[in-house]
Amino acid sequence: MFRKLKYDSLSELSDLELVEKYKISREKNYVAELFQRYRHLVFGVALKYLKKEAESHDITMVIFERLLTKLDTYTVNNVKNWIYTMTKNECLSKIKEHNRKSEFEKKYTDLEKISPKIMENDGFIRLTIEADENQRIHKLRNAIALLRVEQRRCIEAFYLREKSYKEVSEETGFPINKVKSYLQNGKRKLAKIMSEST
Repeated sequence: MFRKLKYDSLSELSDLELVEKYKISREKNYVAELFQRYRHLVFGVALKYLKKEAESHDITMVIFERLLTKLDTYTVNNVKNWIYTMTKNECLSKIKEHNRKSEFEKKYTDLEKISPKIMENDGFIRLTIEADENQRIHKLRNAIALLRVEQRRCIEAFYLREKSYKEVSEETGFPINKVKSYLQNGKRKLAKIMSEST
């Protein structure tokens, strides 16, 4: 029978022992100890890639949440390297998402700079359609920001980054059935928000 150790004695356990104890007991204290050991590493890596303290703190908490779910599904041989890689991947994903948004915003900001001369030709109709689309997408992004965190993460990954259910599950740490539920409820909430804003 597994005997729960006192919190004071956790510091005596190796990283891999903490992982094994957590897998057996599901006691969060084991993961909390790992987090204490490596939170400065996580924050440092996040700051190196993201350059912003607030976002780096957010990533640090995301990684802690991921540890709780991913330690069950992964075989970890070197905890420090694994946490480093997970943090780096999370940061790169965040940067990629930010760049995609920046490109989108630049594309439509450029429309505002078009001279009145160009608007006089037949292309004006096409530009008007694109501007309407931009407004609709802007409203949609604002609506997505109002969703619960779980719903927002799933919807952004599934619809905006076109990930599969499995990929969304791996990225967020949510089981696939939860991913489907968050997507369904998120879509329903989005439809309600969008209808109220028109």
